[in-house]
Amino acid sequence: MRNGDAFRVQLQTVLNQLEEIYQKQPTPMLELIISRYQQANDRIENNYFETLTKEMFSIQGSVRAYLDSHSDYMNPVLGECIKLRKCLENFLMKSGGNQIKGQVERVIELVTEKKKQADHKFLDTLLNILQDLLAAINANKVDDIRKNPRINGALRAYFDTILVESYGEPLVIELDNLETMLNKVLREYGNKSFIK
Repeated sequence: MRNGDAFRVQLQTVLNQLEEIYQKQPTPMLELIISRYQQANDRIENNYFETLTKEMFSIQGSVRAYLDSHSDYMNPVLGECIKLRKCLENFLMKSGGNQIKGQVERVIELVTEKKKQADHKFLDTLLNILQDLLAAINANKVDDIRKNPRINGALRAYFDTILVESYGEPLVIELDNLETMLNKVLREYGNKSFIK
């Protein structure tokens, strides 16, 4: 399945159902909701997968808006809208997961290079943590990462060793980037999978 296919299919399902409701009972709120879903469809069709961000989609709150205007709590379209929101989150999280995987691989390379220069227990430990993190990403074990984000504090621990050459050292920069990226994705997506 191509990137975003599940989202595209679910989006089309929701749009079709909303348009059917609109034909029977047109309201300005429903027209606005449909236009937002149509904008989401346009964005996904006209942009590269890697460039899409959560902020580019304004479908959040559509279920509440629908209920505020229709009070139709039993309408099946509400469940489809919720599925769509989950598909969108999964779609966007995969992009973040791919970036993290690439960053982990970069840091592993830098640690491996650093190990050639200096034999230190910290580097062995960091390499093991990074390899475990990469394995968890590859196996889509997001809960393992979330429950035990062992990479947090690695940069601070690195500074506690005698190995750091400077603040501009590539390992310092990339390890900091990894911690920041991982924390951002975990904070944004909570208990959901962000890995492809």
